[in-house]
Amino acid sequence: MIYEGFLAVKAILENKERQISTLFVLENKFSKQINYCRALAHQRNIPIQMINKVKLDQLAQGKTHGGILLQAQPTAVIDSFPNQLGYWALVEGVEDPYNLGAIMRTLYCAGYDGLLTNQRDFEFADPIIVKASGGASEKIPWIQLSNTEQGLALAKSLGHRVIVTHRQSESKPYYDLSFKQPHVLCIGGEMRGLSKQVLDCADEWCVIPYGNQDARLSLNAVSALAILSFEKGRK
Repeated sequence: MIYEGFLAVKAILENKERQISTLFVLENKFSKQINYCRALAHQRNIPIQMINKVKLDQLAQGKTHGGILLQAQPTAVIDSFPNQLGYWALVEGVEDPYNLGAIMRTLYCAGYDGLLTNQRDFEFADPIIVKASGGASEKIPWIQLSNTEQGLALAKSLGHRVIVTHRQSESKPYYDLSFKQPHVLCIGGEMRGLSKQVLDCADEWCVIPYGNQDARLSLNAVSALAILSFEKGRK
């Protein structure tokens, strides 16, 4: 697969678990960023090809590659919850690769340990996810659970609390909850929300109060996650 842009290429080169074939660089293109990527490639004995713009554009998916591409294998799928405490976010109902990338970028910046989703075939979209995440997808694990209910049960047995975003009688404003304890923060897509299997695992329910009381709209998962994930650092 072809990955494009400095942030994506840099992050993959820094991830030593990735299998990488070739670094492609626009001929006569020099910058600190490109020199850094070339140095990383040299350290890992990765071939570097200097090619013209026509060939580079043919290899790339878009026009914003910045003169640098990388051919590499997609990320290996992890399908089970790790046997350790941490801070995780579980997201259901989001399959758009740009949104998944934005979610990973948000979680990485907020200090979360990784992303949990249901298992899907995202291999075709891996280059988009890496670029949309600004390379954050290489910094935190993405676990695609084969069985969400079992994954959450394991998380709870390890000592995680399961916090779900869901409007019901027991739901509290998110700022009244403590996000200090290791937890799994669960957010559903704006159309269908969270599945019954996830809701049944909940220890706490929270909502995001709206400033506009007349609003009858759901925030999308990216926006909701940005609000909630940074609460951990604030608390």
